Amino acid sequence: MCNSSINSNLRSLLDELERIKFNDLSRTLELSNETYFQCKMQQYPAGMCFSLLVKGNCLSFLGKYSDAIHSLSQAINLAIENNICDLQILINIAIGNIFSDLSNYEEGFSFYNSAVKLCSKLSNSTNYYSNSCYEIYYCKVCNNMAEIYKILGDLDNASRLYNQAVELDIKTNYKGTLGVSIANLGSLNLLKGNLYEAKKQILKGLEITKANNFSIAITECYTNLAMIYEKEHNEDKAKLYFQKAMNFSENSSGVFYKLGAIINYSKFLKKHGDIALAIDNLISALNIAETNNLLEKCNSVCKELANCYEELNDIEKSNKYYRLYFKFDSELKVLSNSQILTSIEIKLKLDTLESERQKLIKKNDDYRKHSEMLLESSRKMKILSELGQKLTSTQNLDEIIDILSSNISEFMNIHNFSLALYDKDKDCLIFKCNNTNGSNSELPLVQLNNNRSLSAYCVRANKFIVINDFDKDPLVLNETINIYEPNGMHGFQSAIYCPLLIDGYSFGMISIYSHIKNRFNTLDIETMRALASYAAIAINNSLKSSYLKIEIANKEKIQKDLEKVNYELKYLSENDFLTKLSNRRKFNSTLLIEWQNCLQKKCPLSIIIFDVDNFKELNDNYGHLVGDKCLAKIASVFKDCMNDTYTPSRFGGDEFIAILPGISKDKAIQIGKKISSAVKALKIEHAFSKTDNIVTISVGVASVIPTESTSIDELLKSADTAMYKSKMAREKLFNSTKGL
Repeated sequence: MCNSSINSNLRSLLDELERIKFNDLSRTLELSNETYFQCKMQQYPAGMCFSLLVKGNCLSFLGKYSDAIHSLSQAINLAIENNICDLQILINIAIGNIFSDLSNYEEGFSFYNSAVKLCSKLSNSTNYYSNSCYEIYYCKVCNNMAEIYKILGDLDNASRLYNQAVELDIKTNYKGTLGVSIANLGSLNLLKGNLYEAKKQILKGLEITKANNFSIAITECYTNLAMIYEKEHNEDKAKLYFQKAMNFSENSSGVFYKLGAIINYSKFLKKHGDIALAIDNLISALNIAETNNLLEKCNSVCKELANCYEELNDIEKSNKYYRLYFKFDSELKVLSNSQILTSIEIKLKLDTLESERQKLIKKNDDYRKHSEMLLESSRKMKILSELGQKLTSTQNLDEIIDILSSNISEFMNIHNFSLALYDKDKDCLIFKCNNTNGSNSELPLVQLNNNRSLSAYCVRANKFIVINDFDKDPLVLNETINIYEPNGMHGFQSAIYCPLLIDGYSFGMISIYSHIKNRFNTLDIETMRALASYAAIAINNSLKSSYLKIEIANKEKIQKDLEKVNYELKYLSENDFLTKLSNRRKFNSTLLIEWQNCLQKKCPLSIIIFDVDNFKELNDNYGHLVGDKCLAKIASVFKDCMNDTYTPSRFGGDEFIAILPGISKDKAIQIGKKISSAVKALKIEHAFSKTDNIVTISVGVASVIPTESTSIDELLKSADTAMYKSKMAREKLFNSTKGL
């Protein structure tokens, strides 16, 4: 739609905006605002519409859907008012893309279909682009619809639409989408396992997208090629293309796709045994994801990191990333709920815009009724939005149920609200809430195979059920139902049963009842659908959160138990069971350490060794049990004579020994006397002793300042000799005067 009245400067601005619109998002936003202002100043509505469209697409790429829909709403009004058909098509595609991004595929398809219908009017309408034709825009729609089919797992329909897109691109020689169409077909063949076709198509698509500098598509092509070479066991090429995908684009438009490439590359490295490099890449990916607030990617990366450290048996780091995973998972669920709210709010905005356009040609009465409906819808939407925020603010199941029960009556004129969850082990519904006019009461279990219960039927069949008249509804009159509800019905005339669905699986239901026939209109029904979605997400998050907390607690308990067992095993390996003193193994390792310390510090190292006089006679005449008790008592007083820096040990049999680092010979002799006196003070009877009528000990002391020319063995031998001389001389302490 060339306007000869606009100046060359504005024309240049519009051309520049066209050129950069898919590459530099920051610059695109700035330029679209500037171009819109200039077009408005020169009263050029087509340029204003185009600027708003580009701005809306840019905001959508950045995930700012509410702002995007605001720009696109202004654009669609301008396009309709000025009958600019090709921009109407592109705006419908852009809005469809937003709903698809928010996983509202039904609404996405609705806008894509609107775009297809408008394509037939192109030849008889005013258009912004001079080359606009049916094939070009239908090709865009085919690609987008195929993407949805691919996400939903319908590869046959996805393949059909991708092929149509490629055929139309070739027919029109439209390079703007040809590379993307071919690359998309290649990615589909990759999913199907047709590696030869996939590689050929992706390489061709890469060639074309490079020529058009379509950075997002180029990054995806590199990633898909890497995955193909990995499947072909060509590790070198796989690494090469993963690196290309990660390094290709550093600007804001490539971050999401770059992260996808890094995560896939890390999985590749882990699969091929390079877990350390995989961890490095994942940590880098986590930093990028956190910087750009990409919670879904943060969540995926933390899960991969936890798995990697789990394989390395690094339980501490594995638990660290499991906790981060749990944190991001919670934030992601809040974001997911927010996106659902955004999707509903966007739909409401668009419905409102369409309604306002229709109001121009309606009678005053229709206008009044429609306004009332919009006001009611707006009121309910506000309450629903606030309720959604409350639900996503907690992961406590009881709090979620209380929020639902206490708030639903604010926007639904009902007499009863019930909520039941499916218990898989018991194969029944357990009612968690049954609120009648503000009063809660308990309800019995309902078996899932109970053919008389609409609640059970709702969950069993995954069906959203609306009953506006229990006396006439065909489902109620069905002999297989016969209507039994645990709440006894209480004269209810209308009801809505909503399954709580996650990934197509029903894990419970909520229901509302009214005493009034035909109580629920279309708005009420859609409101309950939205509420059921919020409730399902919030309750599922709560259940998953509980399971995850239990799993983490179990892992932490296992870790603590393991540490306790390891400590006990280490204790048993280093300590004597009878005396609780260090054993010979621990003594030897400690002596070696203290020897080296004293060697470096050039300080004395003393040894005290003693045995029980005539211990064999004690055992032979009093028995081994008395002998063991004797050793335990001696060990106790021996330990009492030591401080924390000494190492009292059982050397073997009735021999005891201690390491005294930094203690001189004289001090060691004093300690030896103290031990001898303490043992004697026990007054353990020993009538068969050759030295006394009570248990006594013979003590030997040796001391040395370690040098390179002395040895541990000499020190031990010297102490042993001193003890022997003590025993022979019938003395309790003997000092080796020779030293070492």
